[in-house]
Order: sequence, then C-alpha cells, then structure tokens
Amino acid sequence: MIVIAAHWTSRVTDKEGDGGRRADYAEDCYGRVRAILHENSDADVIVCGDFNDEFKDVSIQTELHATDSPDAVRNAIDEPRLLDLLAAWGTANDPPGSIHGRSKWSVFDHICVTRGLLDDRGWSCDPKNARVVAPDEFRHKVGRGFEPFAFGKANHKGPRGYSDHFPVAVELSVAGKD
Repeated sequence: MIVIAAHWTSRVTDKEGDGGRRADYAEDCYGRVRAILHENSDADVIVCGDFNDEFKDVSIQTELHATDSPDAVRNAIDEPRLLDLLAAWGTANDPPGSIHGRSKWSVFDHICVTRGLLDDRGWSCDPKNARVVAPDEFRHKVGRGFEPFAFGKANHKGPRGYSDHFPVAVELSVAGKD
C-alpha cells in the first residue's frame, strides 16, 4: 500500500487565480501514481487529502485523471485512472460537503484509489463506505445549519476546533484478514 497525502494550494492563496497551482499539484501526484503503476499495474495506491477543489474541477478530472466510474478505473491500463471515492458526495448526504464557506458546502477533501484497491488481492476498499466524518463534537450551529469548528485565527472568538474541514474516511481491508 502506498499513500500519497497531499494538501494543495488554497483558492485564497493561489496567486494565479485560475487553479493553476492546484493543477500542478494534481499533475505531480498523477506522475507519481503513473510511475508506480508502470512498475506494477495492480499496485494499491491512495492519493488523499485537502485538494481545495471539487471533483468537477480540471485539477481533479484532467490533471489527476480521477473519475467517478469504478469500471473506467479497472479498464484503464495505458493511461491509468483514479477513482474519486467522494465524487458523488453531495446534498443527499449529512453533511453535504467537507467544508462550508461562502454560504455553500463543497467537497474539497478527497480519497482517490487505483484499481488495485478495487480487487480482492492485497489491500482493498469498498467505495460505498467512503464518507465525510462529522460527529456532533466536530460541528457547531450557524444560523439554521451547522459547519465544522474552525481552529481560528489569533482574534477568533468562540469555540475552536481541529480544522475548518471535516475529515474524510474509507474502510480498508487486507485479503485473508478478518
């Protein structure tokens, strides 16, 4: 199992303003994944973290080569694909995103896996159990809704939390292990 944990440039500090720096991070992550899969096309690789972009964005779909289709990942050999386990996360879920800002929910936090994690050899995951983790201890009421407790800046008033993002998770298993 190889895990690439990434924290891409925020939308606030990306000086280019068009997501170019996040696209560069995505391209770098994909290059590393592609090199690993060149050596072993069934390698178990996870690329995860705060990408500061949503699934629909160029950085994720074009530069990281992520998709929401397990079949596309399983069938992509020459040009490997990654399955974004949170691509379909949205308004039907609680919470509807991993971060709340500018009066809307977004999924900026992702777990993307190679086809090796979709088989029954070595490490595997069930894409259906990927989720945003948001227990009551991580939430605070804002108007008629809620959002993550932020750790805040120096002049922050009110309770502080761990992050302005909710964590994301997926259960992993190893073949032959209970």
